[in-house]
Amino acid sequence: MALRNFLAPIAAFALSATAQATVLTFDGLTSEAAVLLNSVSPAYGGLSWGNTWALFDTSAYGAPVNSGNYGIVNNTGTSPEAITIASSSTMTFNGVYIGGWPFNAPASILIEGLDALDNVIAGNSISVSLSNSSPLQYVNADWAGVTSVRFTGGQYYTLDDFTFNEGGTVPEPTTIALVALALLGGAAASRRKRT
Repeated sequence: MALRNFLAPIAAFALSATAQATVLTFDGLTSEAAVLLNSVSPAYGGLSWGNTWALFDTSAYGAPVNSGNYGIVNNTGTSPEAITIASSSTMTFNGVYIGGWPFNAPASILIEGLDALDNVIAGNSISVSLSNSSPLQYVNADWAGVTSVRFTGGQYYTLDDFTFNEGGTVPEPTTIALVALALLGGAAASRRKRT
């Protein structure tokens, strides 16, 4: 009986710790091309989008997407402007697909994870090389505790399948296993004490 009482919290903890990442594919938002994402209401994915992310349809522009027909493009002009995707709370930024457009792709994009004070968090910085013909590549970040992700570079690059977890980090399987072992050990010790 006592063992069952200890296994219930373990199961509840394991289930709560397996939160799934949210993948924003940009599909199904609209049938119009070049809609600015910050004008979509309610805010897409619950995030705040910088003022130059534009939705595009791959069939209209010929630029690559990873899934479906839609992606977003940095439509800032030729200056290497910094634009963000932000959350109202901390999140884990897992990663994103990024690629150059068939024309006018920037040479590189700097991707940075920022804290609530807009400071780059140590280790949360990746530079990605692009070309006009480069296929989409997945940038794996897994940056915990960020409130926004900043992209700095020139115009015309695609983002697709922006992946994040709201609320910070998800415990690793090793952490779950250690907690489970500790609870089982406590149950066994309690049982021995009673007998």
